[in-house]
This record gives sequence, structure tokens and C-alpha cells, in this order.
Amino acid sequence: MEPSTTDQNSWAIRIDLNIPAQDIADMLTTALEGGIEYWGRAEMPKNTRTKRRYLSDALGLDRHPLVIVESIDEGPEPRHILDKDALIQGLTKYIARYGWPANLGDLDAEQADIIVQLSIFGEVVYG
Repeated sequence: MEPSTTDQNSWAIRIDLNIPAQDIADMLTTALEGGIEYWGRAEMPKNTRTKRRYLSDALGLDRHPLVIVESIDEGPEPRHILDKDALIQGLTKYIARYGWPANLGDLDAEQADIIVQLSIFGEVVYG
């Protein structure tokens, strides 16, 4: 842990966390199966080969990034890549804004949705 003074009223502290892969998979499953459904959907990249039946079974962002497709009423549907680096950035923003969740694998759909939005947009756009 390395503290550094950013101004007279706050300190920036950087810490390394080890998050179990199962907690990440659980959070993403929650996001994909209930969190983001009101504004988007997830797909595997077209060149990805997997024998998994369900998208949530194929989660392993270091091997297979996801494509998050915004479902909008008109025009082309914007596509965003959700990979390990993007998710780390989104989790970092979530923790800075909302604090560390008691158990990342037990987040509700709204919390998981916020993490995905912070990961691909850098801010909460929907909801």
C-alpha cells in the first residue's frame, strides 16, 4: 500500500486486491442475466470458439472478452468490449464511489449493472 497526498483534504491510496475468479464470474452472471437487460445484451466475439452452452458459463475475460451491445430504439446498436482491463477499471471506480461490497459474488443486479456500465462507459449512463 502506498499513500500519496493529492491535496490538503484527501489522500490517494492504491491497494492490490486478489479477487477470486468465481466472484467475478458470479458478478458477471448477475449483470448479464438481470442487471443490463434493460439497456443491453452480451455476446461472445465472433471469432471466439467455446463449447459452453450459456454465455455465463464461458466467462473468463482474460481469455474471452465479451461484446456488450446497447439495445437502442433507432439506428445501429453500439458495441463495447468488456475485457479484464475494462472490468478492473470499472471495479476500481465502483469501489471509489460506493465502497467495497461485502461479497462481490453476492451483488444484486443493480450493483452488477453499475459495475458493467462503469467498465465500458466510465460512468453510469442508464438507470
